[in-house]
Amino acid sequence: MYNPPSRGTNKMSGVRASCSGSLNINFSDSPARISSTSVAASFSGLLNVFTIFVPPLRERKTDVLLLADHFLERMAADHRKRIRRISTPAIDMLMAYHWPGNVRELQNVIERAVLVCDADVVHAHHLPPTLQMADTSDAAASQSLSASLAAFEKDVIQDALKMARGNRAKAARLLQATPRMVNYKIRKYRIDWRRFNRNA
Repeated sequence: MYNPPSRGTNKMSGVRASCSGSLNINFSDSPARISSTSVAASFSGLLNVFTIFVPPLRERKTDVLLLADHFLERMAADHRKRIRRISTPAIDMLMAYHWPGNVRELQNVIERAVLVCDADVVHAHHLPPTLQMADTSDAAASQSLSASLAAFEKDVIQDALKMARGNRAKAARLLQATPRMVNYKIRKYRIDWRRFNRNA
């Protein structure tokens, strides 16, 4: 609430206040320890109304995909790009990473991927090298080259089928491959092409 100089009545306004300093204050410390610093105890009391503990992102794996989708939608709009989704191999890499920089690092990773992405799907090679290193995973086992290539090939075929709405002949044209080869790969990777047919 404040009183504008030109008016004689009080006016309500929403305000967001932030403060920073060079001292490292832990509000879980005892009041005596806080008072021993150069910050007044009354000031710490104003800030420490209610303490909320938020676990690090590495302990909230289910939040990674939700946040990644949110950041993808926002960053794609900000940079005026039509990026629809994140590929399965890229999602696996996001889920396997230990995120020392928490949510802010995830936001930066998605923004970088949006900037370098030249298609409508974010793939694994759009992610930074730190996520592509084998030792960044806490639990995921490293894949062989053939398994990695197979996962990438399957993902590309699924993207084409989605763009073609389940039309395998059209998907083959998008991939610049023969229908016979595409059908062979669909059977090999057990891809249910019917689920991409919106008319089904």
